[in-house]
Amino acid sequence: MMISGKLSGAMRGVRESLSRLFSKSAESDSGNIRDVSRPAGETARNHETSDREGEQSVNSQDFSHDMADAPIATTGISTSEYVSRGSNIVDDLDYRSIHTLVETRRDDPYLSAAEREAASSDGDSALGAICRSQGFDDLPTVVEREGVDAVIDAGGHEFFRGLTDRSYAEQFKHGSYFPGSASHVLDTGNGTYVSTARSDALYYAGNNEDAVVRMALRPGSRTIEFRDLHEEHQAALSRISDEAGWLRGTIRITENPSPEMIRRSEELEAKLQVLADPGRYAAARGYQAYDTGRTGFDHVGNYWVVLDRTALVVQR
Repeated sequence: MMISGKLSGAMRGVRESLSRLFSKSAESDSGNIRDVSRPAGETARNHETSDREGEQSVNSQDFSHDMADAPIATTGISTSEYVSRGSNIVDDLDYRSIHTLVETRRDDPYLSAAEREAASSDGDSALGAICRSQGFDDLPTVVEREGVDAVIDAGGHEFFRGLTDRSYAEQFKHGSYFPGSASHVLDTGNGTYVSTARSDALYYAGNNEDAVVRMALRPGSRTIEFRDLHEEHQAALSRISDEAGWLRGTIRITENPSPEMIRRSEELEAKLQVLADPGRYAAARGYQAYDTGRTGFDHVGNYWVVLDRTALVVQR
């Protein structure tokens, strides 16, 4: 990444320090740690072990990774106090509660104050609930240009996001988390869409430079390519659907089905609907961002979906 002019000695020191710190965080262990899946009943356990021999079940992975080496506050740099440790919580979420948020809007007069805060005027409230469970909704690290450059030099991905107003750019950096909802023509899931090309972001910002946000994804962040996410996602939905169908059939032929059986059936139906969106599934799996592998119409950059705002280092 080229920087016009010469950096001052102090700023060069900051940049080198950041590069070392982010490079170190990229070396964090991303291996399997524990199994957080909690299947209900033998049917679910059978699904869990039905993968081909030698193929790892997607529910056996935990994506916790050590981000303790995130940069501390230095000259010209402000940092979030929290950096997320995303993990696989697919089988730990309360899907019946989250499902109530799928179509929830903040202007609903019957919402409680807590529900209104959890909902979104036009975003994906269900995604927001999942991201809050992961801690993805906290603030990003905000730095000067040289700080973002250092993250990129250390192996981070450079992204740009174009917004319709400068105030939204400031909210992205310092305000409440907004769970993005993708256009209906996209099948790549909900979340925060960014591009690898500044020109794309500038287009969406109406050529307003002040509404373009430059950022970098921290090295070592948990990412996946969409084609792999899609395969994993469909396999997970198939397993959930199989168990849900088995329970529906069992309840239908059982004279007095137990409350636990009925509750599990309702949970699975809600789980299917919530996780139908790839972005929600990715967030529940602990992925912080994923590469859609696609470009927009008449645009040049590659589009990514970012789910974890704490994994971003954003230019002030």
